[in-house]
Amino acid sequence: MEAVLGDKLPSLTTNKHLIGHTLGASGALSLQYALHLLSSQQITTPGYTNLLPTHTSGPMRRILVNAAGFGGNAASIVLSIV
Repeated sequence: MEAVLGDKLPSLTTNKHLIGHTLGASGALSLQYALHLLSSQQITTPGYTNLLPTHTSGPMRRILVNAAGFGGNAASIVLSIV
């Protein structure tokens, strides 16, 4: 990611450690997790601290959620605070 984005790395997290292999429910659970992140303004991903940027440019205002399901189903949504 650094090779493509340089020093403008986005914050990254995952909720896999929370939801496991829920397949059909993963999109809804990821949406709930994103809303929690926007509300709490804290990103925590146990065991993956190297994915967090060392700098921030202010509060989180937008989150991109990618969800993949069984059989190749995939969806993305951007949540933002207005």
